[in-house]
Amino acid sequence: MAYILNELAKIVNGQVKGDPELTITDVATIQHAESNAITFLANRSYRKFLDKTNAGAVILAKQDMDSCPVAAIVVNNPYLAYAKIATVLKPAATPAMQKHPSAVIHPSAQIADTASIAANTVIEEGVKIGDHSVIGPGCVIKKHTTIGSTTHLVANIT
Repeated sequence: MAYILNELAKIVNGQVKGDPELTITDVATIQHAESNAITFLANRSYRKFLDKTNAGAVILAKQDMDSCPVAAIVVNNPYLAYAKIATVLKPAATPAMQKHPSAVIHPSAQIADTASIAANTVIEEGVKIGDHSVIGPGCVIKKHTTIGSTTHLVANIT
């Protein structure tokens, strides 16, 4: 997937420094990033790589901005922002709707065609489950709960 830097900044409530129209298609480490990738600087011990990075953009804190030779997204928590952006650029592949035969699903539940429901899961009345969500084995989703798109619940979550 491709996003412009300004779109990614909005996702993480960050401020763009440099070209807001820069196209980003990948995520990578600060040492191995290429011009189409975004990376991050959260650990001060990696600051020595900042001036040598080939990344198109870097997610970093305000105090590191003056040392950044490329476009940037300035945020309070670079590690968290990078994690959010990585999930947008590289969403986890999920199979088309799979419903395990042992799952108990109330007839009023609205489950996206691209969601997966694992073994021994209980989905109660009025539940809504979004696209590309994965509900792990043994989960119990209580009445009128809404689970957004691309959510992944591991085993035995209630």
